[in-house]
Amino acid sequence: MGTIELRIPVAPEHYDAVVAELEADAIGFVSEDDALHAFLPAEAWSDDRTHALLAWLHEREWSVDIATSFHPDTNWNEKWESTIKPIEAGQFLIRPTWCDPVEQADRPFELIVDPKMSFGTGYHQSTRLVLRLLPDVLEPGDTLLDVGAGTGILSIAACRLGADHCVAVDIDPNSIENAVENASLNDCADRIDVRRGSMDAVDETGFDVILANINRNVLIDLLPAFAEASAPGARLIMAGLLQSDEDEITERAEATGYVVDEVRSENQWIGVRLHLKDTPTP
Repeated sequence: MGTIELRIPVAPEHYDAVVAELEADAIGFVSEDDALHAFLPAEAWSDDRTHALLAWLHEREWSVDIATSFHPDTNWNEKWESTIKPIEAGQFLIRPTWCDPVEQADRPFELIVDPKMSFGTGYHQSTRLVLRLLPDVLEPGDTLLDVGAGTGILSIAACRLGADHCVAVDIDPNSIENAVENASLNDCADRIDVRRGSMDAVDETGFDVILANINRNVLIDLLPAFAEASAPGARLIMAGLLQSDEDEITERAEATGYVVDEVRSENQWIGVRLHLKDTPTP
């Protein structure tokens, strides 16, 4: 049937967000220094879809032109995977299996992550922000809920820091498969329960820590469910947020019973660290 190539000239730090937006239809990605290339079945794409993607990019102030072209089918995902290199984030060094171990210096924790089109490679600022904030909220023996788990990178990092048990949920079946594989690569599959879904897949309560790297609208909708699933005083990290989202997300969180402890930024992205009041606001 052939493949449509989209050349999307966004900055490399935005690649993971674009991958997350397109991964339901895409069959592979290739990243270069100046653009992300997405490959989709020709029958799955149209001019209307291109216009919708442009609107999504403009909403984030990533004003770019998308170039489209036709190609015979090939394994574009394999080519994309080969472009992922080791990267540092806080106390963590993230690398795929196809890269040799790196001298870690002051990065004591290595995370082995083969992305396979799932969100969470460490290249996106929101992932790095959560990884940098995580040591400030997680204590050995904690139970953790990871919402929008993607590759499972955040749950794996939590296990490295001493989490006793993690529930990792994602709505994308590719992410579920990938997170299970990555948990095994890091010898923590017995501590990470990967499930397909969102908060509807979580029956437990009493989590000590919740991580949610998604987007503003979804986070606002899920805040009450986060509070209900939490232990008194539980900690929450939210990311996938732009600086322009800060006022609204912190106001909604405070109205739900959270106290904002820190807002950390990288370029136009922010990560928010909070804790739940012992007595949630009705």
